[in-house]
Order: sequence, then C-alpha cells, then structure tokens
Amino acid sequence: MLMLANTQVELWKNFLEAGQISSGVKLTENQEAYTVFLLQRFLRRTELMGMVLAIQYLESLLETRTKRSVLLSDTADASLILAGLYPERARRLHVSDYYFITMCKQCLEELSSICFEIKRNGEAELYKEISRTAEDIAIVMCHAKNADTKSDDFRNMLHGKVLLN
Repeated sequence: MLMLANTQVELWKNFLEAGQISSGVKLTENQEAYTVFLLQRFLRRTELMGMVLAIQYLESLLETRTKRSVLLSDTADASLILAGLYPERARRLHVSDYYFITMCKQCLEELSSICFEIKRNGEAELYKEISRTAEDIAIVMCHAKNADTKSDDFRNMLHGKVLLN
C-alpha cells in the first residue's frame, strides 16, 4: 500500500497517527509537531547509526553555550529516533532498553535549562515537555513503525519512494 499525501509533513503526521492508534498513546500538538520535525530532519542523516551518543554528550560539556545547545539537541533527537524506531540497537550495544530514552531526557533537561538562562522560555518549556514525554513519543514511533497497514509506507518514506499529490 502506497500512501498519497500532499506534503511530507502530512505523511509523517499520518505515520504518527497510526502509532497513536496502535499504541493508545495520544500526543499533544506540541509533541506531534516536534516529532514530525525530528523525523524530517533526522531520518535522512546517514551518520545517525554511527553516532556515539555518550561521547557527543560529554563533548557538549566542554563547549560554549551555543555549541553545547546544538550538540545537546542533536544528541537528544538522535536518542529519541533510536529509542522509537530502532530500539533493538540498545540490545546490540549491550546497554539498557532505557539507555536512549534516558540520554534523550538528560539532554533535553539541560537544553531546557540553557533556554531558561537566556530567556527563551517558550523553547525551554517545549524541551521540558518533550523530556517528560519522550517515552510516550518513542512508543508511538515504535508502534507506527510496526503497524501492519503502514509498514510499506514507512519503508517507502525512508527510501524516498513516496508519492506526493
């Protein structure tokens, strides 16, 4: 089954909707928007599987606030993608099933603190919300990936074989 959609955003929203239905977890508008942006941005990055998240996190501690924010954001986002779409990777790396979620939450909490420090309170609140609900987002992504009716669409999205109206 190949999904027809008007935009890539619509495809990702449909993907997440399938995961919400399958999992019984309902994402807020903020969570969904964040996750759609995350999926668009990260799934085309070939280095995702080669990232060593713990080292990237530790390196962020040595950086200026601006560079640190970028590294924390990338680490959090990669961790959330891996937790939701590639949870088996934790087992292959011999780390806890919660490793990626824990890494994501830690980075987002620190990112939230940085944003509060520089008076970017809206962003800080969003990062806090995503940190609190990262496990729910990962569950939705995992269910969406595994939903029988969406599996072909998901593979097509990953390989750029999606038809847009």
